[in-house]
Amino acid sequence: MNKSDLLEQLIEAIEGELSQNEGAAREASEYATHEEAKATSKWDTQGLEASYLAQGQANHARELRDAIARLHTLKNQGTSATMHISEGSLVTLDINGEIGYYFLVPVGGGHELEYGGKAIDALTPQSPLGRQMMGKHTGGAVVFPNGSQARITDWS
Repeated sequence: MNKSDLLEQLIEAIEGELSQNEGAAREASEYATHEEAKATSKWDTQGLEASYLAQGQANHARELRDAIARLHTLKNQGTSATMHISEGSLVTLDINGEIGYYFLVPVGGGHELEYGGKAIDALTPQSPLGRQMMGKHTGGAVVFPNGSQARITDWS
């Protein structure tokens, strides 16, 4: 599997989220300053609430832009092989006879990627499973949050 292609796929997914988020932030900001949002009494907080929403969405957009920049940095540095599993590693697990693929990335965990008809889950080292994988080698064991165990069969 080409890790560079997986990184590009993850970047595109986060860019899509960013685009949606920026649009929502723009709409909330426009509404917060719209005539309809002006307070008609001291209890009317509709405009204030819309401005809080716009600020939260703007903050999230900044986080998404930072995530995209970190992934571009990882892609430009390359994800060369190391002596143990680390950020940028693609890990294969045997989970009770089922094979699972996981891509350890600094940001963007939770996204499901696809390569050659195989589903690959993006994980961060901060996730419970990602934290267990860090520093391990082929043959190492990990435990899922539900208690099931898996063996690392391969990584690159």
